[in-house]
Amino acid sequence: MDAAVTPVHKSKIKCERRTFLFVCCVTIGTLLMFAYYESITPSTRDKLHFKPQFNITGTDVMVFLHIQKTGGSTFGRHLVHDLNIECTKNRKTRKSYHCFRPNSMDPSWLFSRFTSGWKCGLHADWTSLKECVHTKVPSLPQGERKLVTKYHYFTILREPVARYLSEWKHVSRGATWKLSYILCNGAKRQLPICYSGWDWTNVTLEEFMDCTENPACNRQTWMLSDLRLVSCDGNGLSRDEMDSIMLQSAKENIMDMPFFGLTERQKDSKFLFEYTFDLKFKVDFIDHNQTYASAVRLDNVTMEGIKNRNKLDIELYKFAVELFDQRLEQAKMNMNQS
Repeated sequence: MDAAVTPVHKSKIKCERRTFLFVCCVTIGTLLMFAYYESITPSTRDKLHFKPQFNITGTDVMVFLHIQKTGGSTFGRHLVHDLNIECTKNRKTRKSYHCFRPNSMDPSWLFSRFTSGWKCGLHADWTSLKECVHTKVPSLPQGERKLVTKYHYFTILREPVARYLSEWKHVSRGATWKLSYILCNGAKRQLPICYSGWDWTNVTLEEFMDCTENPACNRQTWMLSDLRLVSCDGNGLSRDEMDSIMLQSAKENIMDMPFFGLTERQKDSKFLFEYTFDLKFKVDFIDHNQTYASAVRLDNVTMEGIKNRNKLDIELYKFAVELFDQRLEQAKMNMNQS
């Protein structure tokens, strides 16, 4: 015969049941939360958290990663000519500008071609800037110096085939970036050169494509990736391994940027920049659909050859457009709710 259940035993049983149910609920909740976050894509997580607190009156610095033939010069001029913030031409060089922080004579909030020159190298890539910028940001006199709290990197991306064709056109007219280099793990590394002589004037598209080491190929991917992850030059890695690492790194670095623009979407890029950094441009941006690249007519074989040489950039650009659209949607939603 079972022993009689006393009130004390009943209370103990109820307590154990409550504890068991509580533990079950916490466990299930944790598992559901884990599954939820695992189901969210990186770009969706980024969409929720991309707007930074840019402290222009403090010590934060914007760093413009200017990739060739993406419209970066146009955007750079907008930054020094058209923002609602004081910028004055450097009296010494007459080429660069001082853009001062509000109520300050500190000109160090923007690190770009038109404010700082090419202090980290001609069209410095992500790796070079990361190793160099903190040593080159201009400072106030000794008694007024402040430590930089945060660097906000941003860039402009362009549809890869059009960008590649634009670079070919630019080089064929005599442009050269022979002075470009990569600063990686403390050492300067010269970029491959596809020609002998001073420049590559009148190069044909076929000749341009035939150079397998042409830095124009997948330029946006390698310039946005952390090349230290591939030992700077891919030493010890297969081509596929190197490509995979660079592409993933470039995607992550874009996600970490509070802002990036798209060449083909000037008006949306302006809106996102203004929303992200709480700054305003005094002029409207114009979408340019007609470029030197758009006038080039290609047969199917040539088009496929260009795509094959820029397959990483094509995948990166597709990722970037999706992320850009999500940020734009979120920004507009936030604006309507405020």
